[in-house]
Order: sequence, then C-alpha cells, then structure tokens
Amino acid sequence: MLTSPVSGDLFNILSMDSVTCNNNEEGVFIMNEHVIDILGVGSREDSYTDLLAHAFENDLAFRNNILNLMQEQASDEWEVKVRPPVAIKSKTGRKKDIPDMLFVNKSKSRVIILENKIFSGEGWEQTERYASEDFKRALNEYLKIRIGDVKYFFLTLYGSQACSPKFKTLSYSDIAKCISVNHGSSNLKILLRELKERINELDSWPVPRDNDPVLNYLKTTKRLVNSFKTFSIVAYDIVKPDFGMNQLVSITSNRGSGYIPLCLWYKDKWNGSEYQDGLDGNKCYEVHFEFQWDTRTDWENLTLYLHYHTHPYMRQKEFMETSLSFQSQYKEARDKLFYYLKDNGPDKWVLNKTALRLAYFTFEKDIKYAELKDKVNDLICDMVPLIDRYI
Repeated sequence: MLTSPVSGDLFNILSMDSVTCNNNEEGVFIMNEHVIDILGVGSREDSYTDLLAHAFENDLAFRNNILNLMQEQASDEWEVKVRPPVAIKSKTGRKKDIPDMLFVNKSKSRVIILENKIFSGEGWEQTERYASEDFKRALNEYLKIRIGDVKYFFLTLYGSQACSPKFKTLSYSDIAKCISVNHGSSNLKILLRELKERINELDSWPVPRDNDPVLNYLKTTKRLVNSFKTFSIVAYDIVKPDFGMNQLVSITSNRGSGYIPLCLWYKDKWNGSEYQDGLDGNKCYEVHFEFQWDTRTDWENLTLYLHYHTHPYMRQKEFMETSLSFQSQYKEARDKLFYYLKDNGPDKWVLNKTALRLAYFTFEKDIKYAELKDKVNDLICDMVPLIDRYI
C-alpha cells in the first residue's frame, strides 16, 4: 500500500473549523483555501501523481472508475507503482527510465503505463521510449513477469497528444469524473475534493469581458489555471468562424525563444507540398497568421504576424543543408508573395520581410478585449482575400 501524501497527524489542521469553506447548491463543501496550496505543492507534478496513486489504492469507487476509464474491468488484482526506476540499456548512457505510474495485474500479465503532465511538456522522446519493445523487455525483468498486453495513457490538463501514437490521450477533466464528491472528511476525501474543484475551476474559467484589459486577464492565474490556459481561452474565442480557417494553439518550439504562447490560423490550401529531395522550392511553403504573446521580457507584447516558411518548418541550419536550387526557388516564391502584398497594399499591416514573416501588427499594451477582437478580425479580413487570390 502507498503512503498518503498527507500524514495522519495533519488531519487536525484539515478540520472544517480551520479551513475556509462555502456550500454549493448540493450542500457540498467548496474549499476556498486548498491544503495543496498551503503545503506549496500545487504546481508539483509529483504531488498529483502521488494523490492519484493513493486514491487508486484506497478509494474503491475511484479505483473502479479509473479502471473503467482505461477500459479495464474492476478488479482488486491491480496494483499501482509510482515512478518505478526501470533499469535499461541505452546507447546514450542513461541507466534507467522512470514512468510516472505503472498499473500492474500480475495474474493477467497486463500492464498500463500512465505518463502524467501538469505544466511541463513531454521529455525528449519520452513516450516513444516507453512504447518501445526494449522498454517492454526491461519491464519484464523489473516486474519479474512475462508481460502480454501493455496499454499506454498520456494524462495532461488539456488532453494533449503524446509524441508516441501508442499513447491514448486523457485529460484531467476525465479524472474529475472519476472522483465521487461526498461529505467524507478523511485526508484522502479532502484532497480528492480539492482536486476535483481545481479541475472544475480550470474547465469553467471564463472568457474575458469586453472591457477587460487583455494583458491583465492573461496574467490573472489561479491554481491549475496558468498563463497558457488564459491565452488559450482568448485564442479560441477571438477570431470569427466566418474565415473558415484551421486553428492551433501551442507554445513556441524554439528553445532559444523561451516561453511564448501562440496561436496559428490557416487554410488547408495555404500549405504547399511537404519537403523532399528534388522538390521545387516554390511548391514548399506554409502561410499562416500567428498570434503571439511574447513573454520574454515584460510579458507585455501581443503581436499578430503573417508567416511564410517551408513545409514543414525548417530552422536556418536545416534550410541551408538543402540544395542551392531549392533555396533559390523557395526565396523567389516567397519574395513574389511579399511584393504582391506590397503592391496591393493591406495598409492596416506593417509589411516587413524577414526570414520568417511577411507582415505584422503589434497591439497597444492597454488594449481592451473587445478592441482586440475587432482589430484582429479587421486585420485578418484585410489580408485573407489577398492570400486566397495569390495562392
């Protein structure tokens, strides 16, 4: 059995008399001050992993619901292992891999690997390593069983996809549905109630009001609601569906740029052919709008860009390794689009050609949400017909 992340002695300070609470319509306590935060572990991934594992071991309803979520029958034959150090043989010199959670049913020779992410992203080739046959053989030795079936799950706040296609996506919203809210006052019940409240708070975080200063809204965070969540809410709400564009909210993949939340808007026909040897450079392109919140300095820069780059995106070093003819053809096609825009004058934009962009617009730091929405849609409306006609 696992040890609870909160010791039994701590229950004295968790009594309802010492924690500020409200009642909701169902009469269930709503904690205004969470023990998780009092202990300073609210942003630690391991704390959530430990809580989930302890609940699996000690709360029958939660255990059965989690097994059902992972498409397994309820059974007391399952055990959970937290951060097991699985010895491996690696060419890089790494001696062990440590998945967040293993669910093991030795009698059925079945294993479930669950990788848990709160605010961090996936480590280098992490899920691909765990999904490999080499890791399965290492698990055989670690567990002293002959594993038949292995399932893989990737748990994140927003249901993000893992790099390995073998990992099925789970979100913390799925976990919240596994938690039965009741009046229990054990340490575990209190912490599970807190977890459910944190997840529900994340899922129900409101969009900004029209008069809200956008940057103030983006910086207003709480518990599981971080700056990526507030940016995502704005990004998914801000552009009218009339333009018929695809949308992708992400964080910059350029490690040298730091933490920059961004949103892409594009049409399928704005993407050319994927790069391969012998491809004409003028056919290899991606065109998209990119809305960025540049957090590298004062967290005060919101900019909308029009980007043009290779399909898929290449860093400068990769691009310079392509053939000279490809480079020349690509640059010529890119320049043609830039000068087409310049001649046809989307005068609301600043036209400025760099290695990545063709145009941009930086918003005022004190801009209100309604103003931002109007301006973004106005800029996109100004540019979309030109791109459609050219491509």
